[in-house]
Amino acid sequence: MGLHGRKTRKMGERIKLLTPYQVTSAVMASAGNPRTKFMHCLPAFHNTETTVGAEMKEEFSIECMEITDHAGDPAFQNPTKFIGPVYTQEKAQMPAEAAGWRIAQGGEHWRRVAPSPRTQGHP
Repeated sequence: MGLHGRKTRKMGERIKLLTPYQVTSAVMASAGNPRTKFMHCLPAFHNTETTVGAEMKEEFSIECMEITDHAGDPAFQNPTKFIGPVYTQEKAQMPAEAAGWRIAQGGEHWRRVAPSPRTQGHP
């Protein structure tokens, strides 16, 4: 059975509603614990070679729905996404050194920065 009729409309509505809540590396990094695990029971596919994958591409221009980041993404070497509270440079140094965080200046303040890579298969 394909993604036709009501099922297609429901899937499209869900994709539109849930897209802003994607779990990315930056979201995971904001937990502040490198051992944090993300568990899910969401449907996923990693290419368009299956019937479902082909239908998702045709209907919604989505080529994959899976949880993966490309380890070679430059964002991992140069994190730029500000997360967490703001500090003075002096106060930012202590938690950064203790936890192995990277920090950067944003305006007058210093904050922790995390990688924000592009998820594979998504524009």
